[in-house]
Amino acid sequence: MRHCGDDYGIVVDINPDKPGKKLAWRADFDALPIQENNELPFKSQNPGVMHACGHDGHTAYLLVLGKCLIQLKDQINGSIRLIHQPAEEVVPGGALSMIKDGALDGVDDVIGIHVMSTMPTGTVQLHAGATQTGRANFDLTFTGKGGHASMPQLSNDAIVAGSYFVTQVQTVVSRRLNPFDVGSA
Repeated sequence: MRHCGDDYGIVVDINPDKPGKKLAWRADFDALPIQENNELPFKSQNPGVMHACGHDGHTAYLLVLGKCLIQLKDQINGSIRLIHQPAEEVVPGGALSMIKDGALDGVDDVIGIHVMSTMPTGTVQLHAGATQTGRANFDLTFTGKGGHASMPQLSNDAIVAGSYFVTQVQTVVSRRLNPFDVGSA
């Protein structure tokens, strides 16, 4: 085991010197900037952040998978790399620093797993190729001219312009492209 990616990520190699292909399994772990408002025993200990996107489940499955693969390591052809990636939800994300630190060096293929609340419990879906990749943040400023409700013709309402923009942009991608089908563009 070694730390990777600004010392927050973890890489574990199983059969690192065994000849053959190297398969990596990747899971993310981080918290979202959401206040957890419950009193469950596993509630976040840090105010303002919680594991709201299945990240705790991702960490758990990779730990269990790693334990099973270590028990089966003599039956594995090649080697396995387990990658615990931090900061998936933060731009530019933890993947970049892990890649720079060599997390993918020598890896032939990567399997990334993500919990999907839309799938029935106990099912597994496989998709070859890139899926749900890419993210970018940007700032957009709408500038208007205020006015009085009795004379709306004299104002340039930035709230209305911004609302219209959000509605229109939402329909460009979400109503035309399937995020699971990178070839649908």
